[in-house]
Amino acid sequence: MALIFETQVPIAYRTAFIAKVRSVAANLQINPNWLMIIMYFESARTFSPSKFSATKNYVGLIQFGHIAAKDLKTSVLKLSKMTAVQQLDYVEKYYKMWFRYLKISLPRSFVDFYLITLFPSKVNKGHDAVIESKSIPGKAFAKANRVFKPNANGLITVGEVNRVLLTKIPAEWSSLV
Repeated sequence: MALIFETQVPIAYRTAFIAKVRSVAANLQINPNWLMIIMYFESARTFSPSKFSATKNYVGLIQFGHIAAKDLKTSVLKLSKMTAVQQLDYVEKYYKMWFRYLKISLPRSFVDFYLITLFPSKVNKGHDAVIESKSIPGKAFAKANRVFKPNANGLITVGEVNRVLLTKIPAEWSSLV
């Protein structure tokens, strides 16, 4: 069966990429469509390992930052020069690392899996949790992530992240999350 957004993966590496996504998902014990949705969203619908954020601080399939790259014993520059299939190894390592840090074997939901990418400290905190930390004020997060609509206080909640993600998924695929 095809994966969501599979036809959006560049044809030059689609077959190898999809096979690797299935392998990574099996190793993580998650639905491979969850990975596809996150990579589609995070790579600005390109599935490009060299896609940089507007600030140039994040790159690739899940928008690795400098700290995450360092934790994975690589760099943003090295990640940007990998093929998409090669970068999937680091996608897997990233999630396994966070599963260990968060002391979970599996995320409870798709939104919690996405939060491992976006803001790991909010995993399993519930839909009312505000996306912020001591080092990242909620309003600063909201300003940097304009795709999410802040509440009346100018803050983004986990529920808002979930709502936006659901709007990005075609109706026929909504059962995946």
